[in-house]
Amino acid sequence: MCLVLPSKAHNALSLLQPAHKVQVVLVLVYLWIRFEPAVLSALTVVVLLMPTQVIMGRLFSRLRRKTAVHTDKRVKVMNEIITGIRIIKLYCWEKPFGRLVNSLRRDEVRQLRRTRRVQACVLGPYYTTSQASIFLLTLTFVLTDREAELRPATVFLLMGVIQGLRLTCGLFVPVASQFGAEAWVAVKRIQAFLCLEEHTKATDSNGTHADLSGSGDCVKVPPGGVKMMNVTAKWDGSPEGVTTLDDISLSVSTGQLVAVIGPVGSGKTSLLMTLLGELPVQSGSVRAQGKIAYVSQHPWIFSGSLRQNILFGEPLDKARYDKIIRISALSRDLTILPNGDATLIGDRGVTLSGGQRARVSLARALYMDADIYLLDDPLAAVDTAVGRHIFEKCIVKYLKDKPRILVTHQVQLLPVADNIVILTDPDAVQTHEEEERATGSVELDVYTSYFRAGAGVFLLTIFVVFVLSADVFFVLSDWWLARWTNQIEDRHSALEAASGQMSSTPNNTTSSVVSIPEVDTYFNLYVYTGTILGLLVVSLIRALLFFKIAVKAGETLHNRMFARILRATMSFFDTNPVGRVLNRFSKDTGQIDDLLPWTMFDMLQNALQAAGVVIVAAVFNPWVLIPAVPIILLFVFVRRYYVQTSRSVKRLEGTTRSPVFSYLSASLQGLHTIRAMHIEDRLVAEFDAHQDLHSEAWYLFLTTSRWLGVRLDSLSVAFVACVVYLSVFASSSMDVGYVGLTVIYTINLTGLFQWTVRQSVEMENQMISVERVLQYSRLPVEAGLESKPENKPADDWPTSGSLQAKDVRLQYSPSAPFVLRDISFDIHSGEKVELKEAITSHPEHLYMEVTEGGSNFSAGQRQLMCLARAVLGNTRILMIDEATANVDPITDELIQQTIRTKFKVCTVLTIAHRLHTIIDSDRIMVLDAGRIVEMDSPKELLAKVGNGGVFYSMVEQLGQAERDHLIELAAGTRVLAELPASTGTLTEPAGSTDALTEPAASTDALAEPAASTDTLSDSRAETSPVLPVCPSDPADDQGVKPANQESHLEEPDGPRDMGQDNEAFEPENTRL
Repeated sequence: MCLVLPSKAHNALSLLQPAHKVQVVLVLVYLWIRFEPAVLSALTVVVLLMPTQVIMGRLFSRLRRKTAVHTDKRVKVMNEIITGIRIIKLYCWEKPFGRLVNSLRRDEVRQLRRTRRVQACVLGPYYTTSQASIFLLTLTFVLTDREAELRPATVFLLMGVIQGLRLTCGLFVPVASQFGAEAWVAVKRIQAFLCLEEHTKATDSNGTHADLSGSGDCVKVPPGGVKMMNVTAKWDGSPEGVTTLDDISLSVSTGQLVAVIGPVGSGKTSLLMTLLGELPVQSGSVRAQGKIAYVSQHPWIFSGSLRQNILFGEPLDKARYDKIIRISALSRDLTILPNGDATLIGDRGVTLSGGQRARVSLARALYMDADIYLLDDPLAAVDTAVGRHIFEKCIVKYLKDKPRILVTHQVQLLPVADNIVILTDPDAVQTHEEEERATGSVELDVYTSYFRAGAGVFLLTIFVVFVLSADVFFVLSDWWLARWTNQIEDRHSALEAASGQMSSTPNNTTSSVVSIPEVDTYFNLYVYTGTILGLLVVSLIRALLFFKIAVKAGETLHNRMFARILRATMSFFDTNPVGRVLNRFSKDTGQIDDLLPWTMFDMLQNALQAAGVVIVAAVFNPWVLIPAVPIILLFVFVRRYYVQTSRSVKRLEGTTRSPVFSYLSASLQGLHTIRAMHIEDRLVAEFDAHQDLHSEAWYLFLTTSRWLGVRLDSLSVAFVACVVYLSVFASSSMDVGYVGLTVIYTINLTGLFQWTVRQSVEMENQMISVERVLQYSRLPVEAGLESKPENKPADDWPTSGSLQAKDVRLQYSPSAPFVLRDISFDIHSGEKVELKEAITSHPEHLYMEVTEGGSNFSAGQRQLMCLARAVLGNTRILMIDEATANVDPITDELIQQTIRTKFKVCTVLTIAHRLHTIIDSDRIMVLDAGRIVEMDSPKELLAKVGNGGVFYSMVEQLGQAERDHLIELAAGTRVLAELPASTGTLTEPAGSTDALTEPAASTDALAEPAASTDTLSDSRAETSPVLPVCPSDPADDQGVKPANQESHLEEPDGPRDMGQDNEAFEPENTRL
């Protein structure tokens, strides 16, 4: 919106200059003095045109607002699709999402058609304003028996004056009204955004505490401490809004570790959001003393190098940086990445695994050396050994002098905590609301593709006929008027000659006879009326046809681009930021829908009119060709010189616009982290730098337009002077009417030539948007959604759900390193899964609206929805990629038990860091650096004691009690569904399923095992019964959302170590 406003406002202000108002007043005064009341008929059209056009402009504004609503919906959905394109492709949801966007686009185009019809009614009559005015004056003279006054001097003087009025009243005022209305819509929308409630910081950049109290009560907090007193908070501040946190009290002092646990949706992250000032406090007090560091549940990674993501603008302290790399378990990853910490990790960290992104986010928080650390489940995305390393080396040891609030589902870590907060009873959920540039001129193929997208050959032929017919009627009406006035002038000359002869020889009876020509007034009037009516009808039909073609072209180009984007390869999305892709669907599509039709139509009709003027002037006065040839050559030279610069500047403006969208999108994704780190000013400065760069390109474009205008005006004035002088010299051999028509036409060229050339350049610049859309309409695509008939499997395929892989190698792009190397395995059919019991505990939630990104649900709830979505279909193979990482152990137990008992014919491949989840699998595949290092049954893998067993080393990291317990489970000597009293964690049930786990714990390097799901078979149907995937990051869902819960604060009786026996965790009465 901020990019549209300057253009609209500039156009509106430039068209309503004070000189135009003065011109209208002077012309009206002169016409009244010269022609008296008869001129009122000629001015009727011009005067009535202004309020009519203003009314139409207001109607256009209302329609534009309605169109903007549909555009916003479409762009919003497109943003979600581009962000979650990987999941859409894995689920084969291209067609359903295609239908959704096409439906939104149809609603938008329906409003566009209405808007364009209004625009056609504005531009169509404008073309005939001067002709209609002269016609009414002529009709008035005829009906009042004053046709003798219709001499060339009178008619063409009036024609020239009204031509000037037509430009101001017929074009500048209505178009300025239209642009002004659009600018006003933009201003009101920006105003509504600026009037939103401001965010309240928990602490400032210097660590000074802030009062986020709902009651304003003052609470004393020691340095480096946090205190919440009887806090009630809700996302919606209205009285009927659902309470998110209810009467929470919490105190954290320096050096304390507070663990926050609870079931899915209980408000654990909402607690952290309250401390950050993101969740409005309704009552109670929240105080924080010190600088806060926040590690998000969904790591925020921006496009740049790994080192840039960690330093985040801070100066490099090599010793501290290296230490943080070690304690964040990133050392081995840096040896694997192609360029170490200088490796560019792409938009949203697409080249990193989920565990690597989590550790980079943690390292960033550590490097800022804050006073208070809020850790939102940072261990969920890493394997057991890496999680233990981070917990012991980082959270417990490195941050031992800092107050820490840790949200976690890993209850085996709780004995080390100083205090434990248990949130329970989730009752409800509440809804709230560098790019490559083309070079050179725009190819002819772009224009032909645009018109082919808008109409077929038949409709284009009809349009061309009406375009030429309008120009013919325009010239014909003026030619007929000139012919008529010539007849009147000849009669007047004959009468004067006869009168002079009679007065000079009053008594001479032998004088010669003077022939007085007759003028058939009504015949001339009928023909003239027919040409004017024909011009009116043809001009309106031409405008309606053109805008019909333009709207259809925009719709077709958008649909083709969207269809291609849906089928584009994942490497395209990995290498192009969201903002760059979204730019095509927002700004470029907006240019094609809104600006290009008007510019192209205006240029087209003015170019034809200018060509008609030159032809008519040359026919009646061939001497005009003498100055016309060099002037036209100079016009072509100036235009070509200007276009080369202007086109490049316009492309530069387009490419400098994309970083603005990309930076804004990335900033919004990491908004909580940015606010927590108090770097808003730095990001605002960087955004302003991107915006300033775009503004510089835009201003450069405007100045080049002014440069062109000055030179075209000079050439036009020179051409008019030449024609006027040549007409004077040739007046003796030309009819007076034709001389007047030639001079008036040429004078009109002064502005017409300049405007036509400028509009032609502007049209070419706007056609760059068509060029950019066509580029995305020709992207390489994946294999077809449907297999060829000869390769298509049977309807009941797959019947067994077995999987085979042989020497599989995978890389994300031809230049990227391999993430899978020579993978071979054979997996037999296993179990089929459904999760009905997992979601029916809150049946009312099934009918809730899911907002953008699922932001009105917690991370765990979003994972449950993704899991349910995957398994409720007719599946034979189920892939679960850390789909329960953000759910509590009780819910995980329910999920695994349901998988194990309800469905026994579905093959399940599980990527999990909770070893209980996969310990009863048929086999376990251990990956390291993209290679299979071990693959066998759990019993066999755990039997490799002291033989370098990678999986055994991972289990050993859990401690002796937990290791013995897992060995018993793998051997089948212990029932999996029991909750062992000897540990502080839950056993994770599963049936006889095949499982995949992350790479070896001892390496700290997380290859991307889920990447293998990106290489789907060519045979992908609209809904896939074969490969539903439960992602670790459910469609890039963000945010923490409301639920009701209670708070219990419990202190352990004394210090405990990781191996101490604990009671099983239960929500209502937990004993530690």
